[in-house]
Amino acid sequence: MPYIEPKLVFCHNDLSPQNIIYDTLSRNVSFLHLEYADVNFQAFELARHFYTLSGTDKVGFSEYVPAREFQMRWIHYYLAAYENVSVRQVKN
Repeated sequence: MPYIEPKLVFCHNDLSPQNIIYDTLSRNVSFLHLEYADVNFQAFELARHFYTLSGTDKVGFSEYVPAREFQMRWIHYYLAAYENVSVRQVKN
């Protein structure tokens, strides 16, 4: 994977599944608990999201981390939305 310059972006900073609401009818996403939201590194936001998906606060339990395929698919959709392009335009 090539080096990418770290980007500072506006982050939720607590992007756990409990703080994300998806409305299946309108296909809208809403976020709860914005008290920690602030500027931070984009990669931190992504890493913290996958960490919270593991459902544990114990570091080193890799069996709880989502599969690499799931992470890569999720990141492709995230980057497509961030760059306002189709998922097919996101480079591997």
